[in-house]
Amino acid sequence: MRKGAKTTMAKTQILIVEDESIVAKDIQNTLKILGYAVSAVASSGEEAVKKAAETQPDLVLMDIVLEGDMNGVEAAAQIRARFDIPVVYLTAYADDETLQRAKITEPYGYILKPFQERELHTAIEMGLYKHKMERKLKESEQWLATTLKSIGDAVMATDSQGCVIFMNPVAETLTGWKQEEAVGNPLKEVFNIINEETGKRAEDPATRVLREGIVIGLANHTVLIAKDGTKRPIDDSGAPIRDDKGNIMGVVLVFCDISARKRAEEALRRSERKFKDLTETTTDWVWEVDAQAVYTYASPKIEDLLGYGVSEVLGKTPFDLMPEEEAEKVRKFFNEKVINKEPFHGLENVNRHKDGHLVVLETNGIPIFDEKGQLKGYRGIDRDITERKRAEKALLESEKKYRILFEESKDVVFISTPEGKFLDINPAGVDLFGYCSKEELLKVSIAKDLYFSPENREIYQRRLEQNGFVKDYEIDMKRKDGEKLVVLVTSTAVRDEKGAVVAYRGMIRDVTEHKKLEQQLLHAQKMEAVGQLAGGVAHDFNNILTATIGCGNLLKMKMEEDDPLRTYVDQILTSSERAASLTQSLLAFSRKQILNPQPVKLNKIVKSVEKLLLRVIGEEIQLKTMLTDKDLTVMADSGQIEQVLMNLATNARDAMPKGGPLIIETELVKLSNGYIKTHVYGKPGIYALVSVTDTGLGMDEKTKGRIFEPFFTTKEVGKGTGLGLATVYGIIKQHSGYIDVYSELGKGTTFKIYLPVIKSEAEETKPEVIAPLKNGTETVLIAEDETGVRRLIKAMLEEFGYTIIEAVDGQDAIDKFMENKDRIQLLILDVIMPRRNGKEAYEEIKKVRPDIKALFTSGYAADIIHEKGILGEKINFISKPILPTELLKKVREVLDKCANKQPCGFSREN
Repeated sequence: MRKGAKTTMAKTQILIVEDESIVAKDIQNTLKILGYAVSAVASSGEEAVKKAAETQPDLVLMDIVLEGDMNGVEAAAQIRARFDIPVVYLTAYADDETLQRAKITEPYGYILKPFQERELHTAIEMGLYKHKMERKLKESEQWLATTLKSIGDAVMATDSQGCVIFMNPVAETLTGWKQEEAVGNPLKEVFNIINEETGKRAEDPATRVLREGIVIGLANHTVLIAKDGTKRPIDDSGAPIRDDKGNIMGVVLVFCDISARKRAEEALRRSERKFKDLTETTTDWVWEVDAQAVYTYASPKIEDLLGYGVSEVLGKTPFDLMPEEEAEKVRKFFNEKVINKEPFHGLENVNRHKDGHLVVLETNGIPIFDEKGQLKGYRGIDRDITERKRAEKALLESEKKYRILFEESKDVVFISTPEGKFLDINPAGVDLFGYCSKEELLKVSIAKDLYFSPENREIYQRRLEQNGFVKDYEIDMKRKDGEKLVVLVTSTAVRDEKGAVVAYRGMIRDVTEHKKLEQQLLHAQKMEAVGQLAGGVAHDFNNILTATIGCGNLLKMKMEEDDPLRTYVDQILTSSERAASLTQSLLAFSRKQILNPQPVKLNKIVKSVEKLLLRVIGEEIQLKTMLTDKDLTVMADSGQIEQVLMNLATNARDAMPKGGPLIIETELVKLSNGYIKTHVYGKPGIYALVSVTDTGLGMDEKTKGRIFEPFFTTKEVGKGTGLGLATVYGIIKQHSGYIDVYSELGKGTTFKIYLPVIKSEAEETKPEVIAPLKNGTETVLIAEDETGVRRLIKAMLEEFGYTIIEAVDGQDAIDKFMENKDRIQLLILDVIMPRRNGKEAYEEIKKVRPDIKALFTSGYAADIIHEKGILGEKINFISKPILPTELLKKVREVLDKCANKQPCGFSREN
């Protein structure tokens, strides 16, 4: 077929029914060239009916002979009957039998194969037009039937003897007779009329019609007298009712109240005057042309539309007012309408204004016929749609921009049906739900395939349809692979003109990661709160334990080696030391214990603790260490990191009752921004990673979420304090590190610890030399608000020769010092005291004695001490609970350093 230029036309949807695929493809290509859209292609009658139901095309091109149980004629009959879609037959068979079978289905045209492009085009357009006209005819007939039923005139009918056989309601009203009363009576009794001027009875119209057999009009000035005596002027006509052979069977009489008619006539006259005024003043241009398209009438509005006067266009054609290319197109269109004597509507055409600028008009015209039915020309109106076309162009550009926003939006934009199918969704939605294409996603059931719990959609729908919209409605949804999504939906219910909801339109925002962050923040806040509580509890315990351990040690010092009560003292001290260890664990969790960080090599710490771990985990567990050869130097307290490894090894041992491998690995890793975004913790940088992996029982998600909480344990009562992993968590956090856990039930657990790597070299630590305790003779001022602790420190120091002056708070310490400033060599100050804290008291005393020696103590957590302004500097500090030996060593150390000209209140060691 010829590949011609595509004609500009609306995108008409055509269903092709052809069992020869090559022919179907050729037809499809031809239709596209002609500017039509192919809604679908079917190869059988059954498929044709199905496709017609699904796509609702404007026209069907149907091959008569098809494969399968249903031929083209049967398929066409069903399509016409069920969907009222016009059918044009394509056939290579032109015999009478085939045509007779096809004719039964009332087709809209035939095309014999092979055919030319123009034949196909003409057949389609004729079929579409014929179908359009049939629809209009049906609408017209329906309108006419409705009009006749609702006619406002009175109608009566008689038989051949002039007796009444029918009355409509209006006739009943005007005559005052009911039909059942009037039937059988002579018309003159029911239809009682007189001459308005003479008052005499007028001749019964039925008698004259029956006598003369003609249509007559009632005499002027006729008055109808109703049954109740009411008089009404009437006017209308009577006509004979004839049978098939022309014999008169009766008379039909149509009449109406003449006063109403007069009012109507007056109204009509007023209407005609208005119509004339409207024609002269309307914004539309009214015109008439003859069959050659020459203007025979033009309303004055043409001057406003095109700048020409009426006299200037009479005798010209519309084509004279158009650009050449436009004139050729419209002339062709007009000539086709003239040939077919067809009206036309909505014809858009470009005209040139008298001053030269272009004006777009919309033309509607109807044919005018003479009394013989010959086409005289066309009458119609032109409307200026220039601004509308500009607006449409702007709308198209706006829609294009909207489409760009729709396609490129990072949030999901959608429109769906209440039944649960997407009508449209942007690429962000395809990505979010993990489908391969939009087409695939449009086929899924929203409630079944995308909701984590389908019942939630019903709740969402009720709220949406009750309120008309929802904003930031949180829903649990899922991807194609089952992964859970948390989204916020903002949508609106779209309603039709009857108020029924026909669609949902809105946006979906993925907040899955946000919810994870929110949960982690809540967890972190909970852990922080628990840490604050743990730090406060530790302080109170430390004061109690200081007195308990101190008194116990003093008692033990005064007892003989063979004293039978010494055993009880040892038990008291052992229990107190366990309590102190528990307190230190609480401080470790709350990240508030005092550390001694030094540059250390992580691999060296692992090797140093390896033998100790072997004794802890037992023989049934095989310890394996896999250490990297890269430099892993970190700033850490070696003892605390060893404690972390011990706690994790103990935890692994308890999780592997049947034994198995326990693996400790080290490596150098880099945490990138992408990794941090995925795992939602940490800062970018280089880290030393320690992984501790067991092959034990593993944990579920609920347990994993609580393992670092203090006093949480899955062990039996009496077999765990619940502080082991809490201690690990606190130590790692205090080292500016991160800890994560990976575990599944029955598949073991891996703890991963990330510690920041530093560049400084680790220093070799020398073994501590334990020196014997020394006595002293100096005078010491003790400022402590806890009476038990103060008395204990006094007793311990007096036992070793020191002279003690007591103060109960910071202000008392200042006052006592001022009284004894020449005697006192050392201050022992509690950090937190009433009236003046330790730092304030020390600063005040230094004004008098700048070289005064000072040792600070506290059972409070390190961060509270820092807030009070103490830990911001290097100080001489000893934490509670205070062991007698540690106290005596520290006192002697501070005094001796000061004696060697070193700073007395502050040192380079904590």
